[in-house]
This record gives sequence, structure tokens and C-alpha cells, in this order.
Amino acid sequence: MRARATRQVPLHPQGRRIVFIGDSFAEGIGVLYEKTFVGLVESALAPEGTEVLNAGVASFCPIIDYRRVRNLIEVGLEFHELVVLVDIGDIEDEVTYKLDEAGNVVSRERRRIEEWRADRAYGKPFFLQSATVPRFLSRHTLLLTRAYAALEVLLTRGPQRAAAWTMDPEVFAQYGREGLERASEHLHALRELLRKRGIGLTVVVYPWPDNLLTGDRDSLQSRYWRDWTRERNVDFLDLFPLFFGAGPPSDVVKREFIAGDIHWNEAGHRRVAQAFLANWAARRARPSP
Repeated sequence: MRARATRQVPLHPQGRRIVFIGDSFAEGIGVLYEKTFVGLVESALAPEGTEVLNAGVASFCPIIDYRRVRNLIEVGLEFHELVVLVDIGDIEDEVTYKLDEAGNVVSRERRRIEEWRADRAYGKPFFLQSATVPRFLSRHTLLLTRAYAALEVLLTRGPQRAAAWTMDPEVFAQYGREGLERASEHLHALRELLRKRGIGLTVVVYPWPDNLLTGDRDSLQSRYWRDWTRERNVDFLDLFPLFFGAGPPSDVVKREFIAGDIHWNEAGHRRVAQAFLANWAARRARPSP
């Protein structure tokens, strides 16, 4: 966890401590920590005595978020607010994990392999769907491996399968429905864990370039978690309108995402930080119930 504080460090008497968690978007992969949205939020809130910790790790999803936060609480970390970034790709990840009898996260290995194979084939012409050719090339020739990879990019159509569950009914039936149910179950367990300790929860959703470029503005990702948070009185920050309202989607992707990647660049992180800080200020200004 990227943080200067540990459980031995006392909370600021007038301040608060916020923990962010999620996958590689929360971790800020590809960008220096100080320029990630969490790093920018940390700098902005430090003068008021609010401490910011980042527990985000690539490939985390709600089941792992729940288990990780439970561990942080068990070892004595005190905090006031948890911000969970629920990624588009989390929904597929959720069907590949389960909790064992001891309450630890373990892989559903057969299902993980099934999903990997389906991801590999999605959107590709038949002759590119097999994993045998690229595996053979990778063992024998770097040049042809790169050429084959470029051909795959050129001929693959539509969004990645990990994002397609919001738009493709067939993919939703394959893993989307189950993944949402599992994600909901694990986020509910996380909410109950926090509620019993008086810790606030904020759920954040955001688009991939795939959603922007396919016009998935009123995304199922937004609608599902908006309803979920409303029913449970949980704070919700929807970043779909933020990115869709920033200009032509192709321009937004070029300007605010790492080239050839799904993650935000420094400009994207700045946009997210500004949105979170505005949301945080508005919430702090609300009268106490």
C-alpha cells in the first residue's frame, strides 16, 4: 500500500484519513505516484489535515478489495472513508475467484482459463483465434511474433471482451450477469464491514477507451452501480459523463489515455482528481443528518 502512514501513526486530531482501493487505475499504473489522481488528491487535502492512502493494486476486483480491507482493519489501520474504484474489467475477474472455507481469495482455475480463451477469440477473425500460433512464434522468432501481434490489432474489431459485457448481450450472458451478482455480493459484504465501524464508502465508476469509442454513454456499468449505491445509501461518483463530456471520444482517448493502453495518462489523472475533489468538497459542505 503506497502510504507514508502506518497503524502506529496517530490520526490528525482535526483531519481524516481516506483509503483508495481498486485495480490498476487506482494504483495509477504507468504514471508517477505524485501525478496520479490519488497523489494529486493527497497533495490537495494535506493542508486540511486529511491523509490519503492508496491500497490499489493491478488486477484487484471487489472480492479482493473486500478481503484486503478486512485485513487492513484486522491489523489495526484506522480510517474514515474508503473509496472503491469499480472497473469495467472487474466483472469478468469476479467470476474467476471465490472465497475458500478460511475466507481467503482463491482462483477458480478452470473458469479463469475458459474466460482467457474466450477473450483471446473475441472480435478476431477465425484464423487469429487460436493461441497456438502466437505461442509457437514467441518461442522461435521475435520479429514474426511482433508482426503477428500487429496483425491481430489491425484485424480485431469492436471492444475488448472484458468491456463488452455492457454492450453485447451474448457476453453479458456468458459472464456479465454472474459477475455483477458476485461483485454486488462482495461490495455489500465490504459495505457491512465498514458500516459497523462507522467508515464511509464511496463507489467510483469510469469508462475505458472501449466505452468511449463505441458510444457506451448510458452504460450498464453506470446504471447498475448508480442503482446499487442509491438503494444502500452509499456515495457514488460516476465519471462516464465527465469523459464523454470532454469532447469527441477519439480526441479524449488520445489526450487523456496512455497511447495503445486503457489507462489514464497524466491529463486523465488530473481530470479524475479534479472530479473527486469537487465531489469531496460538496459532500463536506452538506449539513450533517
